Amino acid sequence: MDQMRDNGLGVPPPHPFAPQGYAREQAGSGFPLYSSAGLPACGVPLRSVTRNAVFVHVLRIIFLLSITVSVMNASGQPTPKNQKKIKKADMSSIVVLPYDTNDYWLFEGRCLNADLSVSDVNTIDRLVRECIDEYMQGRSRRSPDAVSRRGYNLQLVAVINPHGEKEVWVNGLCKRAKHNWRSDIVLVMDGGNCYYKLRINLTKGTFYGFGINGIA
Repeated sequence: MDQMRDNGLGVPPPHPFAPQGYAREQAGSGFPLYSSAGLPACGVPLRSVTRNAVFVHVLRIIFLLSITVSVMNASGQPTPKNQKKIKKADMSSIVVLPYDTNDYWLFEGRCLNADLSVSDVNTIDRLVRECIDEYMQGRSRRSPDAVSRRGYNLQLVAVINPHGEKEVWVNGLCKRAKHNWRSDIVLVMDGGNCYYKLRINLTKGTFYGFGINGIA
């Protein structure tokens, strides 16, 4: 029992069965050297516990980061082959002009000027192509009234019509024609298939009123 008394260092003396140097290495660690039964405590030194906790925390962070990277990679996968890619319009051949109430004859009824987004322009370009494809059915591309989307500049004027729908007036001009088409609406009485016009209802996704100029 005398061996279990406090030796004045704040800790009990080494137990007879404790390994040599154990009390000296553990002194001041904050961990009990012996259990209430006088046997060496089964606890792990505080520094070891701290290291283990940090190690586990780091592993958790690495695991969460790996999940985040996997999700980001999955969201950036290329478009499947069976899914159609949206063809973007050639903006170098398209200009959007503001609606002038003096040009009221472009649309029916009282209209208000409207803006066009990039998505709107892409939709317009697609509908123009569909309209031309429909017009060209049964026509030779070498015929005098043949037209195409390629080789033409487009002037677009957008409005909100009396029904609250977004409508667009499309003016197609062959690129070989010399006009200040980026700033002024170009109107020509003749010129044949060098000029075509149509209207598009963006709200409904429809087109109508397609026609080419006459030949002088």
